[in-house]
Amino acid sequence: MVAKRKKFDLQPQKLNAQGVLPPGERDLLDALHQFETTGMLGLKTASIAALATAGQPLTGILQSGRRLVTEHLSHFLKGATHLPAQQAREIARRLELTTPQLMQELLPIAREHARASISHYRVGIVAQGVSGDFYLGFNIEFPEVPLVQTVNAEICAVMNALSHGERGLRCIAGSNAPSGSVRQFLYELPSGGELKVMLPDRTAKLKALLPYSFGPREMGQTGALMNSSRNNLELMEPTRDPVVEHALEAACRSYAPYSHCPSGIALATDDQSFVGSYCENAAFNPSMSPLQGALISLYAHGRKHSEIRRAVLVERPRLHGDQIHQAATTRMLLGVLCPDAAVQVAGCRVLSGG
Repeated sequence: MVAKRKKFDLQPQKLNAQGVLPPGERDLLDALHQFETTGMLGLKTASIAALATAGQPLTGILQSGRRLVTEHLSHFLKGATHLPAQQAREIARRLELTTPQLMQELLPIAREHARASISHYRVGIVAQGVSGDFYLGFNIEFPEVPLVQTVNAEICAVMNALSHGERGLRCIAGSNAPSGSVRQFLYELPSGGELKVMLPDRTAKLKALLPYSFGPREMGQTGALMNSSRNNLELMEPTRDPVVEHALEAACRSYAPYSHCPSGIALATDDQSFVGSYCENAAFNPSMSPLQGALISLYAHGRKHSEIRRAVLVERPRLHGDQIHQAATTRMLLGVLCPDAAVQVAGCRVLSGG
């Protein structure tokens, strides 16, 4: 008799299983829209808003510096960093906002997720996938380790979308134009230079922000990040350990067309596992390690790295000196973030045709 294995939740929790706004949420959106457009705060509006903010007095909201729409969107998301397309469309319709306007309204909420203990400069980004879903991104800084480990908000949004199975992005919205290294990373996406970058005062295509670009085509690649073929991998030592299996799945979904060294990781807490896949760039730097991807998923769920109990990295064993490996960097960063976590490296091999 085979023991029943513990099931780990790999995806962020959906806001609503039916994909529509509950009646109370619709009433609040209508009331807040009336206030934002007319400046008139009726009794019903005040009552609904006060209830929706878990007892916080409405006067406190008005004095906090946050707009009422921002306050409600934050309440509605409940800490989630993924907004399904149908809910986004309904919110935009009721607030009479265009998609770019709604994305701009979500930027302050994305910034609240930032972990900027070094710079104290919080950045928020909103990306829209080809599915129409919205994904929040935020900058992540790690004290006590080199700055190269820092995750930009735009890259965080890409990895957030990738973890939900998105096959590309339509556009991203931010308060400022992305940095040069971020532009290079975004050029690896299926949309390439056609990706729309929406700023408060203008919208531009990525190719306008990255002239004389260098990307996958220049390296002879036909695939792209978020839209590449699956790696055909198997463990060298078969196991029924669910955390190892999750790490293997992450390695199978990794994007490593330049080094041909796919890898993936699973970070296990007491009740969940969070996976990350290695993602390369034609310029090599920036590339995203599997650990960075998994930490993005962990933080996007509102969890802390101190909750990590175990990490399993799956990658190919060393066969020659030209291979790259993630083990040393993974142990270094985890040794700072969660020194008591157990770190395991499991070898994998490429199956024929993989």
